Amino acid sequence: MRATPSDRVELILSGDYTRQRTAPTLGYATAPLTNVLYNSAFQVIGVPVVKPAYPYGKYDYQASTSLAPGQGQRLDHWGLSFTANVELNDAVTLTSITGYRKLRPDYYIDFDATELEVADAFVGVHQKQFSQELQLKYDSGPLSGVFGLYYLNETIRSHQESYDDNYLQLQAAPGLILPLTFTRFIDDHQNVKSYAAFGQMTYDLTQKLSITAGLRYTKERKEYDRSTYTVLAGAQTAPFLFPGSLPAPYNDLDHVDFDAWTPMATLSYKPTRDTLLYATVSKGFKSGGFNGRVNGLGDVTQVVDGVTTIIPYFKPETVWSYETGAKGSFLGGRVNLSAAAFYSDYKDFQARVGGGTTGIAGGSFPVVNAGKLRIWGVEFEASVKPMRNLNVAASVGYLNADYREFNDGRRAPAFSCNPTGNAITCKPPFAPPMTMRLAADYSIPLGSASLTLGGDMRFVDKQWLSVDNRPGLQEDGYTIANAYVQADFAEGKYYLRGAVKNAFKELYKTDGQEFSSVGNIQTVYYGDPRTWTITAGFRF
Repeated sequence: MRATPSDRVELILSGDYTRQRTAPTLGYATAPLTNVLYNSAFQVIGVPVVKPAYPYGKYDYQASTSLAPGQGQRLDHWGLSFTANVELNDAVTLTSITGYRKLRPDYYIDFDATELEVADAFVGVHQKQFSQELQLKYDSGPLSGVFGLYYLNETIRSHQESYDDNYLQLQAAPGLILPLTFTRFIDDHQNVKSYAAFGQMTYDLTQKLSITAGLRYTKERKEYDRSTYTVLAGAQTAPFLFPGSLPAPYNDLDHVDFDAWTPMATLSYKPTRDTLLYATVSKGFKSGGFNGRVNGLGDVTQVVDGVTTIIPYFKPETVWSYETGAKGSFLGGRVNLSAAAFYSDYKDFQARVGGGTTGIAGGSFPVVNAGKLRIWGVEFEASVKPMRNLNVAASVGYLNADYREFNDGRRAPAFSCNPTGNAITCKPPFAPPMTMRLAADYSIPLGSASLTLGGDMRFVDKQWLSVDNRPGLQEDGYTIANAYVQADFAEGKYYLRGAVKNAFKELYKTDGQEFSSVGNIQTVYYGDPRTWTITAGFRF
Protein backbone atom coordinates (compact mmCIF):
# COMPACT_ATOMS: atom_id res chain seq x y z
CA MET A 1 0.00 0.00 0.00
CA ARG A 2 1.31 3.42 -1.02
CA ALA A 3 0.20 6.82 0.23
CA THR A 4 1.39 10.34 -0.66
CA PRO A 5 0.13 12.77 2.05
CA SER A 6 1.96 15.58 0.22
CA ASP A 7 4.15 16.15 -2.80
CA ARG A 8 7.26 15.58 -0.67
CA VAL A 9 6.12 12.60 1.44
CA GLU A 10 5.71 8.99 0.31
CA LEU A 11 4.67 6.13 2.61
CA ILE A 12 4.83 2.45 1.60
CA LEU A 13 3.61 -0.52 3.64
CA SER A 14 4.29 -4.02 2.32
CA GLY A 15 3.85 -7.53 3.65
CA ASP A 16 4.33 -11.12 2.54
CA TYR A 17 3.46 -14.60 3.74
CA THR A 18 4.81 -17.97 2.62
CA ARG A 19 3.46 -21.39 3.61
CA GLN A 20 5.10 -24.61 2.42
CA ARG A 21 4.24 -28.26 3.11
CA THR A 22 6.46 -30.68 1.18
CA ALA A 23 7.81 -34.20 1.28
CA PRO A 24 11.37 -34.54 2.60
CA THR A 25 14.24 -33.62 0.29
CA LEU A 26 16.08 -36.90 -0.34
CA GLY A 27 19.68 -37.26 -1.44
CA TYR A 28 21.72 -40.17 -2.69
CA ALA A 29 24.58 -41.99 -0.92
CA THR A 30 27.93 -41.95 -2.74
CA ALA A 31 30.16 -43.78 -0.24
CA PRO A 32 29.82 -46.98 1.82
CA LEU A 33 28.07 -46.29 5.12
CA THR A 34 29.77 -47.57 8.26
CA ASN A 35 28.84 -48.02 11.86
CA VAL A 36 30.91 -48.28 15.05
CA LEU A 37 31.40 -51.61 16.82
CA TYR A 38 32.16 -51.57 20.58
CA ASN A 39 33.22 -54.32 22.95
CA SER A 40 31.69 -54.83 26.37
CA ALA A 41 34.08 -52.21 27.80
CA PHE A 42 32.80 -49.71 25.21
CA GLN A 43 36.08 -49.62 23.36
CA VAL A 44 35.94 -49.25 19.56
CA ILE A 45 36.98 -52.55 17.98
CA GLY A 46 35.82 -52.03 14.39
CA VAL A 47 34.14 -49.86 11.79
CA PRO A 48 32.21 -52.35 9.62
CA VAL A 49 30.43 -51.38 6.42
CA VAL A 50 26.66 -51.53 6.86
CA LYS A 51 25.55 -50.34 3.43
CA PRO A 52 27.49 -50.09 0.17
CA ALA A 53 27.33 -46.98 -1.97
CA TYR A 54 24.59 -46.46 -4.57
CA PRO A 55 21.81 -48.64 -3.12
CA TYR A 56 19.97 -48.55 -6.47
CA GLY A 57 22.99 -48.54 -8.77
CA LYS A 58 23.25 -45.48 -10.98
CA TYR A 59 20.92 -42.72 -9.84
CA ASP A 60 17.59 -42.74 -11.68
CA TYR A 61 15.44 -40.30 -9.65
CA GLN A 62 14.85 -42.95 -7.00
CA ALA A 63 15.82 -42.64 -3.35
CA SER A 64 15.30 -44.47 -0.09
CA THR A 65 14.69 -43.21 3.42
CA SER A 66 13.94 -44.39 6.92
CA LEU A 67 11.68 -41.39 7.56
CA ALA A 68 8.07 -42.27 8.30
CA PRO A 69 5.12 -41.04 6.24
CA GLY A 70 4.31 -37.46 7.22
CA GLN A 71 7.85 -36.68 8.30
CA GLY A 72 8.41 -34.03 5.68
CA GLN A 73 9.17 -30.33 5.69
CA ARG A 74 6.98 -27.47 6.90
CA LEU A 75 7.71 -23.77 6.66
CA ASP A 76 5.82 -20.63 7.68
CA HIS A 77 7.40 -17.27 6.92
CA TRP A 78 5.99 -13.75 7.06
CA GLY A 79 7.23 -10.21 7.20
CA LEU A 80 6.25 -6.54 7.23
CA SER A 81 8.12 -3.52 5.91
CA PHE A 82 7.35 0.20 6.27
CA THR A 83 9.22 2.77 4.19
CA ALA A 84 8.91 6.55 4.51
CA ASN A 85 10.52 8.90 1.97
CA VAL A 86 10.53 12.59 2.92
CA GLU A 87 12.01 15.23 0.62
CA LEU A 88 13.49 17.84 2.99
CA ASN A 89 14.31 20.09 0.04
CA ASP A 90 15.13 19.77 -3.66
CA ALA A 91 18.51 18.18 -2.89
CA VAL A 92 18.02 16.16 0.32
CA THR A 93 15.74 13.17 1.00
CA LEU A 94 15.33 11.32 4.29
CA THR A 95 14.35 7.64 4.10
CA SER A 96 13.33 5.35 6.95
CA ILE A 97 12.99 1.58 6.41
CA THR A 98 11.54 -0.51 9.23
CA GLY A 99 11.26 -4.27 8.92
CA TYR A 100 10.08 -7.26 10.94
CA ARG A 101 10.29 -10.91 9.86
CA LYS A 102 9.39 -14.23 11.46
CA LEU A 103 10.44 -17.64 10.18
CA ARG A 104 9.46 -21.10 11.45
CA PRO A 105 10.71 -24.18 9.58
CA ASP A 106 10.19 -27.72 10.91
CA TYR A 107 12.26 -30.18 8.85
CA TYR A 108 12.89 -33.91 8.94
CA ILE A 109 16.19 -34.76 7.23
CA ASP A 110 17.68 -38.11 6.18
CA PHE A 111 21.40 -37.31 5.99
CA ASP A 112 22.56 -40.83 5.13
CA ALA A 113 19.97 -41.13 2.32
CA THR A 114 19.17 -44.82 2.88
CA GLU A 115 16.47 -46.90 4.57
CA LEU A 116 18.86 -47.23 7.55
CA GLU A 117 18.79 -44.85 10.48
CA VAL A 118 22.47 -43.94 10.49
CA ALA A 119 21.81 -40.20 10.71
CA ASP A 120 18.25 -38.89 10.57
CA ALA A 121 17.21 -35.65 12.21
CA PHE A 122 14.40 -33.30 13.12
CA VAL A 123 15.22 -29.58 13.10
CA GLY A 124 12.67 -27.09 14.37
CA VAL A 125 13.61 -23.40 14.28
CA HIS A 126 11.95 -20.24 15.58
CA GLN A 127 13.56 -17.11 14.11
CA LYS A 128 12.53 -13.49 14.30
CA GLN A 129 14.27 -10.24 13.44
CA PHE A 130 13.74 -6.51 13.62
CA SER A 131 15.66 -4.04 11.47
CA GLN A 132 15.76 -0.28 11.17
CA GLU A 133 17.62 1.76 8.56
CA LEU A 134 17.88 5.52 8.13
CA GLN A 135 19.22 7.05 4.91
CA LEU A 136 20.00 10.68 4.12
CA LYS A 137 20.35 11.07 0.35
CA TYR A 138 21.84 14.09 -1.39
CA ASP A 139 21.74 14.94 -5.09
CA SER A 140 22.75 18.37 -6.36
CA GLY A 141 25.01 19.35 -9.21
CA PRO A 142 28.11 17.20 -9.60
CA LEU A 143 27.77 15.66 -6.10
CA SER A 144 25.41 12.90 -4.99
CA GLY A 145 25.47 10.30 -2.27
CA VAL A 146 23.91 8.67 0.75
CA PHE A 147 24.68 8.47 4.47
CA GLY A 148 22.98 6.04 6.78
CA LEU A 149 22.61 4.06 9.98
CA TYR A 150 21.50 0.42 10.26
CA TYR A 151 20.37 -1.78 13.17
CA LEU A 152 19.44 -5.48 13.26
CA ASN A 153 18.26 -7.59 16.21
CA GLU A 154 17.82 -11.28 15.40
CA THR A 155 16.87 -14.13 17.73
CA ILE A 156 17.00 -17.81 16.77
CA ARG A 157 15.91 -20.76 18.90
CA SER A 158 15.99 -24.35 17.75
CA HIS A 159 15.11 -27.81 18.99
CA GLN A 160 16.83 -30.70 17.21
CA GLU A 161 16.72 -34.48 17.52
CA SER A 162 19.16 -36.85 15.82
CA TYR A 163 18.07 -40.47 15.35
CA ASP A 164 20.96 -42.93 14.81
CA ASP A 165 19.74 -46.40 15.80
CA ASN A 166 21.74 -48.14 13.02
CA TYR A 167 25.00 -46.32 13.76
CA LEU A 168 26.33 -48.04 16.92
CA GLN A 169 26.66 -51.77 17.74
CA LEU A 170 27.81 -53.75 20.77
CA GLN A 171 29.68 -57.07 20.61
CA ALA A 172 28.24 -58.50 23.79
CA ALA A 173 29.98 -61.86 23.29
CA PRO A 174 31.90 -63.63 20.51
CA GLY A 175 29.49 -63.91 17.62
CA LEU A 176 26.79 -61.90 19.42
CA ILE A 177 26.35 -58.35 18.09
CA LEU A 178 23.54 -56.19 19.42
CA PRO A 179 22.32 -52.82 18.11
CA LEU A 180 22.67 -49.78 20.36
CA THR A 181 19.81 -47.34 20.05
CA PHE A 182 21.05 -43.76 20.01
CA THR A 183 19.22 -40.42 20.00
CA ARG A 184 20.65 -36.95 20.55
CA PHE A 185 18.56 -34.03 21.81
CA ILE A 186 19.65 -30.42 21.26
CA ASP A 187 18.28 -27.04 22.31
CA ASP A 188 20.13 -23.85 21.46
CA HIS A 189 19.64 -20.10 21.29
CA GLN A 190 21.45 -17.28 19.54
CA ASN A 191 20.94 -13.52 19.57
CA VAL A 192 22.66 -11.22 17.10
CA LYS A 193 22.78 -7.44 17.37
CA SER A 194 24.34 -5.66 14.40
CA TYR A 195 25.01 -1.93 14.07
CA ALA A 196 26.38 -0.10 11.06
CA ALA A 197 27.09 3.41 9.85
CA PHE A 198 27.83 4.02 6.19
CA GLY A 199 28.36 6.70 3.62
CA GLN A 200 28.96 6.82 -0.12
CA MET A 201 29.50 9.84 -2.38
CA THR A 202 29.86 10.25 -6.12
CA TYR A 203 31.48 13.33 -7.66
CA ASP A 204 31.36 14.07 -11.37
CA LEU A 205 34.81 15.39 -12.23
CA THR A 206 33.59 16.06 -15.79
CA GLN A 207 30.52 15.10 -17.78
CA LYS A 208 32.26 11.83 -18.64
CA LEU A 209 34.43 11.05 -15.59
CA SER A 210 33.20 10.42 -12.05
CA ILE A 211 34.62 8.98 -8.85
CA THR A 212 32.74 7.18 -6.08
CA ALA A 213 34.02 6.47 -2.57
CA GLY A 214 32.31 4.78 0.34
CA LEU A 215 33.00 3.55 3.85
CA ARG A 216 31.01 1.34 6.20
CA TYR A 217 31.61 0.48 9.84
CA THR A 218 29.94 -2.67 11.17
CA LYS A 219 29.83 -3.86 14.77
CA GLU A 220 28.18 -7.10 15.89
CA ARG A 221 27.60 -8.98 19.10
CA LYS A 222 26.62 -12.66 19.04
CA GLU A 223 25.37 -14.50 22.12
CA TYR A 224 25.06 -18.28 21.98
CA ASP A 225 24.18 -21.08 24.39
CA ARG A 226 23.49 -24.75 23.79
CA SER A 227 22.45 -27.85 25.71
CA THR A 228 22.69 -31.37 24.32
CA TYR A 229 22.44 -34.89 25.73
CA THR A 230 22.08 -38.39 24.32
CA VAL A 231 20.04 -41.47 25.13
CA LEU A 232 22.24 -44.51 24.47
CA ALA A 233 20.62 -47.95 24.79
CA GLY A 234 17.88 -46.39 26.91
CA ALA A 235 20.26 -44.61 29.30
CA GLN A 236 20.51 -40.81 29.32
CA THR A 237 23.94 -39.21 29.44
CA ALA A 238 24.85 -36.05 31.31
CA PRO A 239 24.21 -32.95 29.20
CA PHE A 240 26.99 -31.10 27.43
CA LEU A 241 26.56 -27.36 27.80
CA PHE A 242 28.09 -24.63 25.70
CA PRO A 243 29.91 -22.79 27.01
CA GLY A 244 29.40 -24.19 30.53
CA SER A 245 31.09 -27.56 29.89
CA LEU A 246 34.23 -26.04 28.39
CA PRO A 247 37.33 -25.82 30.56
CA ALA A 248 38.14 -22.50 32.23
CA PRO A 249 38.52 -19.74 31.13
CA TYR A 250 36.16 -20.57 28.25
CA ASN A 251 33.26 -21.85 30.35
CA ASP A 252 31.57 -18.43 30.59
CA LEU A 253 32.32 -17.24 27.05
CA ASP A 254 28.73 -17.00 25.80
CA HIS A 255 29.17 -13.92 23.62
CA VAL A 256 31.70 -12.44 21.23
CA ASP A 257 32.04 -9.09 19.45
CA PHE A 258 33.24 -8.38 15.91
CA ASP A 259 33.71 -5.16 13.99
CA ALA A 260 35.13 -4.08 10.66
CA TRP A 261 35.76 -1.06 8.45
CA THR A 262 34.92 -1.84 4.81
CA PRO A 263 35.82 0.81 2.20
CA MET A 264 35.11 0.95 -1.53
CA ALA A 265 36.12 3.16 -4.44
CA THR A 266 35.06 3.26 -8.10
CA LEU A 267 36.30 5.26 -11.09
CA SER A 268 33.81 5.51 -13.98
CA TYR A 269 34.33 6.92 -17.46
CA LYS A 270 31.64 7.30 -20.15
CA PRO A 271 33.24 7.87 -23.58
CA THR A 272 29.72 8.22 -25.00
CA ARG A 273 26.20 8.36 -23.57
CA ASP A 274 25.73 4.61 -24.12
CA THR A 275 29.15 3.25 -23.04
CA LEU A 276 30.87 2.89 -19.70
CA LEU A 277 34.35 1.95 -18.51
CA TYR A 278 34.90 1.34 -14.80
CA ALA A 279 37.33 0.07 -12.19
CA THR A 280 36.41 -0.67 -8.59
CA VAL A 281 37.99 -1.93 -5.38
CA SER A 282 36.14 -2.93 -2.21
CA LYS A 283 36.56 -4.82 1.02
CA GLY A 284 34.00 -7.34 2.27
CA PHE A 285 33.36 -8.64 5.80
CA LYS A 286 31.66 -11.88 6.85
CA SER A 287 31.09 -12.02 10.58
CA GLY A 288 32.54 -14.73 12.81
CA GLY A 289 30.49 -16.80 15.21
CA PHE A 290 29.94 -19.97 17.18
CA ASN A 291 29.87 -23.50 15.82
CA GLY A 292 26.20 -24.48 15.66
CA ARG A 293 27.11 -28.20 15.91
CA VAL A 294 29.16 -28.15 19.11
CA ASN A 295 28.23 -31.45 20.78
CA GLY A 296 31.53 -31.94 22.62
CA LEU A 297 35.07 -30.66 23.02
CA GLY A 298 36.08 -32.21 19.69
CA ASP A 299 33.94 -29.64 17.85
CA VAL A 300 35.91 -26.70 19.28
CA THR A 301 39.36 -28.32 19.41
CA GLN A 302 42.15 -27.74 16.89
CA VAL A 303 45.84 -28.49 16.67
CA VAL A 304 47.73 -25.18 16.56
CA ASP A 305 51.52 -25.41 16.08
CA GLY A 306 51.38 -29.00 17.30
CA VAL A 307 49.42 -28.12 20.46
CA THR A 308 45.81 -29.21 21.03
CA THR A 309 43.92 -25.98 21.65
CA ILE A 310 40.35 -24.97 22.50
CA ILE A 311 39.02 -22.54 19.85
CA PRO A 312 35.52 -21.62 21.13
CA TYR A 313 34.52 -19.47 18.13
CA PHE A 314 35.65 -18.74 14.59
CA LYS A 315 36.89 -15.33 13.45
CA PRO A 316 35.46 -13.11 10.70
CA GLU A 317 36.29 -13.71 7.05
CA THR A 318 37.43 -10.77 4.92
CA VAL A 319 37.96 -10.25 1.20
CA TRP A 320 39.47 -7.56 -0.99
CA SER A 321 37.82 -7.52 -4.41
CA TYR A 322 39.03 -5.76 -7.55
CA GLU A 323 37.04 -5.46 -10.78
CA THR A 324 37.35 -3.66 -14.06
CA GLY A 325 34.98 -3.77 -16.98
CA ALA A 326 33.15 -2.14 -19.84
CA LYS A 327 29.50 -1.90 -20.91
CA GLY A 328 28.00 -0.52 -24.06
CA SER A 329 24.79 -0.22 -26.04
CA PHE A 330 25.07 0.16 -29.81
CA LEU A 331 22.92 0.51 -32.95
CA GLY A 332 20.08 2.14 -31.09
CA GLY A 333 20.00 -0.48 -28.37
CA ARG A 334 19.93 -3.45 -30.74
CA VAL A 335 23.36 -4.62 -29.53
CA ASN A 336 24.44 -4.67 -25.88
CA LEU A 337 27.91 -5.82 -24.84
CA SER A 338 29.64 -6.10 -21.46
CA ALA A 339 32.87 -7.58 -20.18
CA ALA A 340 34.46 -7.74 -16.73
CA ALA A 341 37.59 -9.09 -15.08
CA PHE A 342 37.79 -9.58 -11.32
CA TYR A 343 40.17 -10.71 -8.60
CA SER A 344 39.21 -11.56 -5.00
CA ASP A 345 41.62 -12.26 -2.15
CA TYR A 346 40.07 -13.93 0.93
CA LYS A 347 41.65 -14.20 4.37
CA ASP A 348 40.55 -16.36 7.32
CA PHE A 349 37.89 -17.99 5.15
CA GLN A 350 35.48 -20.09 7.17
CA ALA A 351 35.20 -23.83 6.52
CA ARG A 352 33.37 -26.70 8.23
CA VAL A 353 35.69 -29.70 8.09
CA GLY A 354 35.39 -33.33 9.19
CA GLY A 355 37.09 -33.90 12.51
CA GLY A 356 37.79 -37.55 13.23
CA THR A 357 37.05 -40.95 11.80
CA THR A 358 35.38 -43.26 14.30
CA GLY A 359 33.25 -43.30 17.38
CA ILE A 360 31.15 -40.67 19.09
CA ALA A 361 34.23 -38.75 20.20
CA GLY A 362 35.62 -38.82 16.69
CA GLY A 363 32.38 -37.69 15.05
CA SER A 364 33.03 -33.99 15.37
CA PHE A 365 32.36 -31.02 13.09
CA PRO A 366 34.85 -28.19 13.65
CA VAL A 367 34.36 -24.82 11.96
CA VAL A 368 37.76 -23.26 11.32
CA ASN A 369 39.35 -20.20 9.78
CA ALA A 370 41.18 -22.30 7.24
CA GLY A 371 43.41 -19.61 5.75
CA LYS A 372 43.60 -17.91 2.36
CA LEU A 373 41.52 -18.26 -0.80
CA ARG A 374 42.01 -16.55 -4.17
CA ILE A 375 39.46 -16.27 -6.98
CA TRP A 376 39.87 -14.52 -10.31
CA GLY A 377 37.99 -14.66 -13.55
CA VAL A 378 36.49 -12.96 -16.60
CA GLU A 379 32.91 -12.67 -17.84
CA PHE A 380 31.42 -11.66 -21.20
CA GLU A 381 27.77 -10.98 -22.02
CA ALA A 382 26.08 -9.99 -25.27
CA SER A 383 22.51 -9.46 -26.41
CA VAL A 384 21.54 -8.81 -30.01
CA LYS A 385 18.25 -7.92 -31.68
CA PRO A 386 18.89 -8.89 -35.34
CA MET A 387 15.19 -8.56 -36.20
CA ARG A 388 12.35 -6.61 -34.68
CA ASN A 389 10.83 -9.65 -32.95
CA LEU A 390 13.96 -11.73 -32.37
CA ASN A 391 16.29 -11.49 -29.34
CA VAL A 392 19.48 -13.48 -28.89
CA ALA A 393 21.67 -13.44 -25.79
CA ALA A 394 24.89 -15.21 -24.83
CA SER A 395 27.29 -15.20 -21.90
CA VAL A 396 30.51 -16.97 -20.97
CA GLY A 397 32.50 -16.94 -17.77
CA TYR A 398 35.87 -18.29 -16.68
CA LEU A 399 36.67 -18.83 -13.00
CA ASN A 400 39.99 -19.75 -11.39
CA ALA A 401 39.75 -20.55 -7.67
CA ASP A 402 42.57 -21.80 -5.42
CA TYR A 403 43.25 -22.33 -1.76
CA ARG A 404 46.44 -20.40 -0.96
CA GLU A 405 46.51 -21.66 2.61
CA PHE A 406 44.43 -24.37 4.29
CA ASN A 407 44.87 -25.07 8.00
CA ASP A 408 42.13 -27.52 8.91
CA GLY A 409 43.20 -28.37 12.45
CA ARG A 410 42.54 -32.10 12.02
CA ARG A 411 43.33 -34.84 14.49
CA ALA A 412 42.84 -37.46 11.77
CA PRO A 413 44.11 -35.96 8.49
CA ALA A 414 43.10 -38.78 6.12
CA PHE A 415 41.25 -36.26 3.96
CA SER A 416 43.20 -33.17 4.91
CA CYS A 417 43.65 -30.55 2.20
CA ASN A 418 47.16 -29.97 3.53
CA PRO A 419 48.39 -33.40 4.69
CA THR A 420 52.11 -32.61 4.59
CA GLY A 421 51.98 -29.02 5.76
CA ASN A 422 53.38 -27.61 2.54
CA ALA A 423 51.23 -28.85 -0.36
CA ILE A 424 47.52 -28.00 -0.70
CA THR A 425 45.67 -30.75 -2.54
CA CYS A 426 42.09 -29.37 -2.69
CA LYS A 427 40.16 -26.93 -4.84
CA PRO A 428 37.39 -24.64 -3.51
CA PRO A 429 33.90 -26.11 -3.98
CA PHE A 430 31.12 -24.71 -6.15
CA ALA A 431 33.61 -22.98 -8.44
CA PRO A 432 33.15 -24.32 -12.01
CA PRO A 433 35.97 -23.13 -14.31
CA MET A 434 33.63 -22.50 -17.25
CA THR A 435 29.99 -21.43 -17.49
CA MET A 436 28.14 -20.61 -20.71
CA ARG A 437 24.60 -19.68 -21.67
CA LEU A 438 22.83 -19.15 -24.99
CA ALA A 439 19.23 -17.90 -25.14
CA ALA A 440 16.79 -16.72 -27.79
CA ASP A 441 13.14 -15.74 -28.11
CA TYR A 442 10.93 -14.86 -31.08
CA SER A 443 7.63 -13.03 -30.83
CA ILE A 444 4.81 -13.34 -33.41
CA PRO A 445 2.25 -10.47 -33.36
CA LEU A 446 -1.40 -11.57 -33.59
CA GLY A 447 -3.40 -8.35 -33.49
CA SER A 448 -3.86 -7.37 -29.83
CA ALA A 449 -2.24 -10.68 -28.86
CA SER A 450 1.17 -12.22 -29.45
CA LEU A 451 2.85 -15.62 -29.35
CA THR A 452 6.44 -15.94 -28.08
CA LEU A 453 8.72 -18.95 -28.54
CA GLY A 454 11.86 -19.05 -26.42
CA GLY A 455 14.52 -21.21 -24.90
CA ASP A 456 18.01 -21.35 -23.52
CA MET A 457 20.92 -23.74 -22.99
CA ARG A 458 23.27 -23.49 -20.02
CA PHE A 459 26.60 -25.26 -19.51
CA VAL A 460 28.18 -25.58 -16.06
CA ASP A 461 31.67 -27.07 -15.80
CA LYS A 462 32.93 -29.69 -13.35
CA GLN A 463 33.10 -28.68 -9.70
CA TRP A 464 33.56 -30.07 -6.21
CA LEU A 465 30.62 -30.20 -3.79
CA SER A 466 32.62 -30.37 -0.55
CA VAL A 467 35.31 -28.20 1.02
CA ASP A 468 37.81 -31.05 1.22
CA ASN A 469 37.04 -32.65 -2.19
CA ARG A 470 35.57 -36.03 -1.25
CA PRO A 471 35.65 -38.29 -4.36
CA GLY A 472 31.90 -38.95 -4.42
CA LEU A 473 31.00 -35.29 -3.92
CA GLN A 474 31.88 -34.03 -7.39
CA GLU A 475 29.85 -32.88 -10.38
CA ASP A 476 31.52 -33.65 -13.73
CA GLY A 477 29.75 -30.86 -15.64
CA TYR A 478 26.37 -30.65 -17.32
CA THR A 479 24.26 -28.89 -19.96
CA ILE A 480 20.64 -27.93 -19.32
CA ALA A 481 18.13 -27.00 -22.06
CA ASN A 482 14.86 -25.19 -21.34
CA ALA A 483 12.07 -23.98 -23.64
CA TYR A 484 8.75 -22.16 -23.40
CA VAL A 485 5.76 -20.93 -25.37
CA GLN A 486 3.85 -17.88 -24.13
CA ALA A 487 0.63 -16.33 -25.41
CA ASP A 488 -0.13 -12.72 -24.41
CA PHE A 489 -3.64 -11.30 -24.74
CA ALA A 490 -5.25 -7.85 -24.58
CA GLU A 491 -1.96 -6.06 -25.35
CA GLY A 492 -0.12 -7.99 -22.66
CA LYS A 493 -2.60 -7.70 -19.80
CA TYR A 494 -3.09 -11.48 -19.61
CA TYR A 495 -0.78 -14.34 -20.48
CA LEU A 496 -0.61 -18.13 -20.57
CA ARG A 497 2.78 -19.86 -20.53
CA GLY A 498 3.84 -23.47 -21.02
CA ALA A 499 7.44 -24.46 -20.33
CA VAL A 500 9.75 -27.43 -20.07
CA LYS A 501 12.84 -27.46 -17.86
CA ASN A 502 15.73 -29.86 -18.48
CA ALA A 503 14.22 -30.94 -21.80
CA PHE A 504 16.84 -33.63 -22.50
CA LYS A 505 16.74 -35.24 -19.01
CA GLU A 506 20.28 -34.25 -18.02
CA LEU A 507 21.41 -35.92 -14.80
CA TYR A 508 23.35 -33.44 -12.66
CA LYS A 509 24.30 -32.82 -9.03
CA THR A 510 23.57 -29.54 -7.30
CA ASP A 511 24.76 -30.00 -3.70
CA GLY A 512 26.40 -32.37 -1.26
CA GLN A 513 26.40 -33.30 2.45
CA GLU A 514 29.70 -34.40 3.96
CA PHE A 515 29.47 -35.96 7.45
CA SER A 516 32.14 -38.58 6.92
CA SER A 517 33.16 -38.50 10.58
CA VAL A 518 29.74 -40.02 11.39
CA GLY A 519 29.02 -43.19 9.44
CA ASN A 520 31.14 -42.04 6.47
CA ILE A 521 28.11 -40.09 5.21
CA GLN A 522 28.67 -38.49 1.81
CA THR A 523 25.36 -37.62 0.19
CA VAL A 524 24.62 -35.77 -3.05
CA TYR A 525 21.46 -34.03 -4.26
CA TYR A 526 20.39 -33.98 -7.89
CA GLY A 527 18.67 -31.34 -9.99
CA ASP A 528 15.14 -31.70 -11.27
CA PRO A 529 14.36 -34.17 -14.07
CA ARG A 530 12.44 -33.03 -17.13
CA THR A 531 9.72 -30.83 -15.67
CA TRP A 532 6.64 -29.32 -17.33
CA THR A 533 4.94 -26.19 -16.03
CA ILE A 534 1.88 -24.15 -16.96
CA THR A 535 1.53 -20.56 -15.72
CA ALA A 536 -1.36 -18.12 -16.07
CA GLY A 537 -1.12 -14.50 -15.01
CA PHE A 538 -2.15 -10.90 -15.49
CA ARG A 539 -0.37 -7.53 -15.35
CA PHE A 540 -1.72 -4.29 -13.95
